[in-house]
Amino acid sequence: MQLAFALGRKVGNAVQRNRLRRRLRHVFTELVSQGRVPAGVYLVTASPDAVECSFEELRRFVQRAVAHIAEGAGR
Repeated sequence: MQLAFALGRKVGNAVQRNRLRRRLRHVFTELVSQGRVPAGVYLVTASPDAVECSFEELRRFVQRAVAHIAEGAGR
């Protein structure tokens, strides 16, 4: 799996974007270790509201997105 981020300045300042990037990377690492992420290349983007989310909220959002992708891959 390859993972890239597209977090523009609208998401927040550099500190906020880097924190969000680290948190999202951690969530993906957890999901990969659980075998829940289909192989592929992922480009992750986020809205400005994402910097306000708790870690658990981010985890739920990513889990739903990955589940949606996995459903489409199974077709």
